[in-house]
Order: sequence, then C-alpha cells, then structure tokens
Amino acid sequence: MKIHLFTVAFNAQDTIADTVKSVAQQINCPFVYTVQDGGSTDATVEKAQQLKVGTVVSKPDRGLYDALNQAVASAADEDIIGFIHADDVLADPKALSDIYHCFQAHPEMDAVYADLDYVSQDLKKRVRQWKSGKQQSMATGWMPPHPTLYVKKSVFNRVGAFRLDLGSAADYEWMLRAIHVHKIQLHYLPKTIVKMRVGGMSNANIKARQSGLKFDLKAWEVNTGTRNVLAVLLKKLRKLPQYL
Repeated sequence: MKIHLFTVAFNAQDTIADTVKSVAQQINCPFVYTVQDGGSTDATVEKAQQLKVGTVVSKPDRGLYDALNQAVASAADEDIIGFIHADDVLADPKALSDIYHCFQAHPEMDAVYADLDYVSQDLKKRVRQWKSGKQQSMATGWMPPHPTLYVKKSVFNRVGAFRLDLGSAADYEWMLRAIHVHKIQLHYLPKTIVKMRVGGMSNANIKARQSGLKFDLKAWEVNTGTRNVLAVLLKKLRKLPQYL
C-alpha cells in the first residue's frame, strides 16, 4: 500500500513550483507523485521537470475533472489516491505520513480526510480555516474538503469516476455519491494538511456562484431523485464560521 499523489495542472507556471516543493519535503511515507499537465502553453511543464520530483505527464484533456479521471485510472488498484492542485501546497512535511498512518491504524476505512486553510496568494496569511470535524450527514450541509480527501483506488472502482457534466460541483457530486449513497467509511484526521490559495473556479464571480448552486442541486437530483435545497443552503451557511 502506498499513496499516489497527483497534481493536475494547466498553465500554472506561477504556482506549480510551490506545489511540487511541498511534495518534495514530505517524509516518512511511501508515496509516488505525478504531475499531470493538460498541455500547458506556458512554462508549467519545464518548471515541474526542473524540480525532479516524481513524474511529469503532459497531454490534452477535457478539463480538470477529465484530468482527475485520467489520473485515477493510471493508479494501481492497491494505491491510496490523493490530489494536490497546482494552486495549493501541503501544509507541512508530515502531511502525507499522517494520512498514511491513519490508513495503517484503521485498515477498514475507505478514506481519510483532514482540515484545510485558505491562504493569501503569497501563502503567508490565513484567510479562512475549514475544520472538517467528525463525519456528519451530507444532508445537513456537511462535507469534507476535497483536497484533503485521500481515497483507496478500490473505492473509485466501486463508486465510479467524476462526472464531466456538473462543472465545479463534480467533486461535490462524487463525494455525495461515495459518502451519502455508497456509505464509504471515513476517518477524520484533525490536522490542517493543505493550504489552498483563495480563489478557485467555483468562487470566481457571481455568475460562477450561481452556476455552482445549480450544479449542487443537480448533484442531489442525480443521486437521490430530488433537489435537496435545504442541504445545499446549509452547505453554504457552514462556510460562515470559517471566517471567524
């Protein structure tokens, strides 16, 4: 058993080095690392290759979630799969080892999740703190931060891939399908393991937020047959304490 960590990137020359360096600093954990580039036209590939950490693959894809599906498909069946996006960094050198030791201590678990900090572009200032807490029902608006979620490849084999028709809510829909419908077993690690730069495609502007809301509702509809407005509203409201 090992962790296979993926970074999906496209034209991320300004941030990719920070991401790869945070991976290079990881200690006491068996893992392999792949940067999966979507055919960048800037210096993303060159900067990732210069750091000589893991493997760099560059080929066209149909967007973020298609690239994530390609990444999952390339992993071995016994792997634990994690994602660290090209705008994000692992919070400290023991982030992966702490995740790995959770799987060792709780082999019956399908996935491990942790906490996440939203930070400024220079990575120095914390803007929001997402403390996941112990698992609750997703019908109450709870969800784990997807960048902290490490999942056995066998779960993807059982649950399926990310849908490409749900925009920025594709990760939410996959977690809803896995956690709410398939009832995968989760273990919570009460530690910040990822620092995410503020921004992101789902929060870019009002139009993007409206689109995200629509896709969140569709995620419930495709999994349960009804648009759970209350769950989606509570999901939004749960963000408020992150600013305190």
